[in-house]
Amino acid sequence: MISGIAGTLLEKTEKSAIIDVRGVRYELDMSGISLGSLPANGTPVELWSRLISTDSSLTLYGFTTKDERQLFDLLITVNGVGPRVALNILGSATVKAIVGAIKQEQPEAFTKISRLGKKTASKIILDLKSKVDAAFAQVPAAGSLPSTTPSEDLAARALVELGYTEQEANTALEGVKEDDVSARVKEALKSIGKTNILT
Repeated sequence: MISGIAGTLLEKTEKSAIIDVRGVRYELDMSGISLGSLPANGTPVELWSRLISTDSSLTLYGFTTKDERQLFDLLITVNGVGPRVALNILGSATVKAIVGAIKQEQPEAFTKISRLGKKTASKIILDLKSKVDAAFAQVPAAGSLPSTTPSEDLAARALVELGYTEQEANTALEGVKEDDVSARVKEALKSIGKTNILT
């Protein structure tokens, strides 16, 4: 089992990162938020990973934190939630927000996620509430994702969890025209990177 990858980031695509580990190049599928948080190409990077084998493929999934991988592992136990849908969920908000939405039984927080219907959203709550209560006991239900939270607030929250101040997050999101949360985060991180270069 490959539990993690440490090497040099060679390339980022829309859905994956390619890491060079002593001449062996691994491609890891990742959520949009995690991809957006990666450093520049050519930079050393360490990622948690999960290798999933099917009859037709062998896919390595990458995560920037152990909590993200743990939530991914829980999500794919739900009938109807495969690895790609799980990544879409992880790319929709922070781990804390997703866990909070499950704890507060808010299936509506998931219904706008690509390839995830109301029935599956409800099943996520039903199947995982007790599991996330045990696995993420440190995450309070009060930190949940309200169904009326605008996408820009979710993107700002994700940036804050990545280590930026609220002011930096809000400034970076100004002028970002994307509607999807993960796309907003990626565009904001690009803006922050350009600002750092200029300063």
